[in-house]
Amino acid sequence: MSYLVWGPWDGVDGQAHAWWVFAALALFHVAVGAAISRWWAVGLPLAWALLSVGAEGYDTPVWIVILFQAPLAWAPAVAIGVAARKLGRRPSPVPRAG
Repeated sequence: MSYLVWGPWDGVDGQAHAWWVFAALALFHVAVGAAISRWWAVGLPLAWALLSVGAEGYDTPVWIVILFQAPLAWAPAVAIGVAARKLGRRPSPVPRAG
């Protein structure tokens, strides 16, 4: 994922960070949150940053950029997925007759 977003274009092409790349990445994070359905999953974007420590960038190391973005975009996207899944599992407040 780090390479998809930053690797081939960092500092080379100003249009590389297209809206569809960020939209797909946000949907991926929401889906991961929904699939895991546990609140500890919100910390996974920070783990992604730590795993990317060796990745270099054009002028800023990739892991620094991901570490900056994690609490602003990716962790909230995972939280949305977790919350949606948990809310979807809740039983109906109206008791069933029968």
